[in-house]
Amino acid sequence: LRTGRTRTSPEEAAVLLGGAPEEGDVIDVVVDPNDVDSILVTLNGRDWNVVIEPMVGAWHEANQRRDKPQPMPSRDACTTGCRRPAFCGAFPTVGERRPGSNARLIMASKSNLANVTRCERRAAWALVHGIPRQRDDDSANRTSLGTTAHQILASLVLSSDPQVELQQHLEGVLPEDQATVRMFLEHHLGIDEEHDGPIAYKQSEFLIGVTLVVPGYYPGRSEDQGDVAVVLYGLADAVGYEADSTPAIVDHKTTDYEPTYEQDLYAVALAAAFGPNTDRVAVHHHYLGRPESPRCVRSEFGTVELEAATARLRQVAGTIAGWDPLAPSEVAPKQTADSDCMFCPFRDRCVTFGGPQPQ
Repeated sequence: LRTGRTRTSPEEAAVLLGGAPEEGDVIDVVVDPNDVDSILVTLNGRDWNVVIEPMVGAWHEANQRRDKPQPMPSRDACTTGCRRPAFCGAFPTVGERRPGSNARLIMASKSNLANVTRCERRAAWALVHGIPRQRDDDSANRTSLGTTAHQILASLVLSSDPQVELQQHLEGVLPEDQATVRMFLEHHLGIDEEHDGPIAYKQSEFLIGVTLVVPGYYPGRSEDQGDVAVVLYGLADAVGYEADSTPAIVDHKTTDYEPTYEQDLYAVALAAAFGPNTDRVAVHHHYLGRPESPRCVRSEFGTVELEAATARLRQVAGTIAGWDPLAPSEVAPKQTADSDCMFCPFRDRCVTFGGPQPQ
């Protein structure tokens, strides 16, 4: 019996028919006087197994690969196109507390985490309050050499002949940028020589993250407090295994800048992605712009280091959950202006609410 506009999906109908004691059909009866198709046959009883068999097959395949990193849905599907990313397992929950069905949800990317330490107001207005960016802010449209290099590297990581592909990709790069992009990519190809053994890459551009359940603002609850599910996520440039089978994550750097909490997020999320029995992971930062070796900086996280990293992430998640979603002007601005303020997409509005004047 359907009281709205949605219809029973073939997958839902297949589950119902598969458990029915007798063969039959699934029929939608729509309680809507304006709908001329008030009775619809959704799925014939003889066809249910055709729909459900691929679902069962996919489950068996996933079950056999539980201790390996699973291919993730697209970044947009998980981070902007879904209201329940904390509940489906795409971003595993870390810790004993699990998000309840009514938990408030906040999504925070690794760049948002960096803003928390630099300017809470900037992070809060973007993450929690949805303050519009200034009309003259064109950061979303900017391209850079780093972005171009990352896009090309994503295809080279798994290539059987990266030198040939490199030349093909360079043909699409602006002539004045080709030398710099080539340097980045050639440094990438030479970095494996610095390792004790080459990394066996399994996937590039791997969406990775974790869910942390912390107390925070929850308007409408008792004293406006309740559970908040904070999903911290990022796009890893590559994941794979070291020579001794240690799970490894690789982050390509075209500058020496390392966002705060980035390494903690990569390590904790990688361990969660590889399964509950993972007690050791490695995070590789490949600094492609450095003129000399070492260009690879490797950090190993064992049980103790993972626990410490989780504690740091939980602390910043608590800060994010503590912002009042109904009071954007109360989030404290920076005490003094710096170069970050000049390029902040909220700079004029921030000044209006008592923030520092960009110099």
